[in-house]
Amino acid sequence: MSIIKDISKIEGISTAHGIGIKQVLLSCGDTESSVTQIAVTKLKKGEEVECHVHKTMDEHYIILSGEGVMDIDGESLECKDDMYVLISKGSLHSLRATTDMKFITIGIAYDK
Repeated sequence: MSIIKDISKIEGISTAHGIGIKQVLLSCGDTESSVTQIAVTKLKKGEEVECHVHKTMDEHYIILSGEGVMDIDGESLECKDDMYVLISKGSLHSLRATTDMKFITIGIAYDK
């Protein structure tokens, strides 16, 4: 099975956190893998995803453009273009956009 999508034609929807807009490339029911979701997300300058934790999922971030500050377990990390960040399951994390941002998130579940 192959899945092919034109990202420019995927309608943007609100994120689960109610901040920003995402275009979902793949959802958990689309394959038998442990991927929970792959999405392209956009945050506007000043938008902030509040602190939260995923108990059974790693979350991978690929920053495509823009800058932000990610807090991971109490430590601040400045995020910028062409950066990759892994948030391991159980890590408390948040993200605040200091400029308009565009990034890819990939969720990988441990228990599906």
